[in-house]
Amino acid sequence: MKEETRKRREKRAFFKELIKKEGLKTIPDVTRFLKEISGTILEEMLEAELDEELGYEKYDRTEEKDNYRNGYTSKKVKGTLGEM
Repeated sequence: MKEETRKRREKRAFFKELIKKEGLKTIPDVTRFLKEISGTILEEMLEAELDEELGYEKYDRTEEKDNYRNGYTSKKVKGTLGEM
């Protein structure tokens, strides 16, 4: 229980610092930031999923492979925070 409380305090301190650093003062500020960070998280998750599926990371070069990932196209996703 103490470990959970400590982690909760650490997360709260982290978020307080993040709010201060990002200058989040209004609901539209928070919404904009959540939309931005959600898009970043989604991109990273998709990259990790593709790494796992293919068995190698982007830009990996070896003699054993003749298939390389070399780019992406822009895509839009609609969610509860709007279009990302």
